[in-house]
Amino acid sequence: FLNFKEAFDFAVQIENSRLTKITNDVLICVTNQHPTLNQLARYYFQKMGKRFRMIIVLLISRALNHNLQVNSQQINNNNNNNNNNNNNRAINLIINVLKNHSDNARVQSYACSALAALAVKDTNRLILVKNGVVSLLAKAMETYSNDVTVQQNACRALSNILLTHLTLFTVDSLQSTVELVLRALRTHSNHAEVQLQACRAVSNLAFDPICLENLAQLQTVELLLEVISNYSLNVNIQTEAFAALANLSVHPFGRKSLHNIIYKDKEIEIEIENENENENNNNNNN
Repeated sequence: FLNFKEAFDFAVQIENSRLTKITNDVLICVTNQHPTLNQLARYYFQKMGKRFRMIIVLLISRALNHNLQVNSQQINNNNNNNNNNNNNRAINLIINVLKNHSDNARVQSYACSALAALAVKDTNRLILVKNGVVSLLAKAMETYSNDVTVQQNACRALSNILLTHLTLFTVDSLQSTVELVLRALRTHSNHAEVQLQACRAVSNLAFDPICLENLAQLQTVELLLEVISNYSLNVNIQTEAFAALANLSVHPFGRKSLHNIIYKDKEIEIEIENENENENNNNNNN
């Protein structure tokens, strides 16, 4: 055990930097123009024995601060664990709802919407993919292909899930997802929200080489250009559709499709101009 002096010296070493700062601050405050008072004040605060109370306060503050930091870390860890457990329970519950109420379009729509909200977080996306949620969403889209809300919420959930972990998907599930998303684009061309979420899904699907190959060969470029034309005043749809086009243009077939469409339109314009010019010439000759 340390005696009092050894313990005091040890405490001074621990709190030396903070103690020096406090001492200097105090000396500035007690400085007086009267030389005697100034000397007395400095004598009182410069003596090591007079710093005992300050050291006690500093040591207690350090101990309390350490405990607060430890407790705060424990609380954060507990909160994170609770959040993860709650998310896992929510995901399992929604999966069971999708499976057990596959005959109810309204339930399927709400469940898809809940999955879309959960899929905003990357850790949840991983859990969703591992639990086969993509196949459940595909089943809902296939069963209720004419239901706007199911298509909208399922596409939104897919677009969020497809942001990461594409390597964990099976080839069959990706191909099925591509076909269903494109079908939603074609079937619900009059519903802006379906078009928006489907374009987002196409854009994210195009990051996978297999999906990119399928998308490029399924006239997706033509479909996206049609969407752009139909919703020329909708900024969000324009953004997502052009993002999808940009991703598709990575594939040679996608670039070729886009190139052919652009130059085909240009050739049509030239033909129309030539026809108008010939008509004008004929009128002038007459």
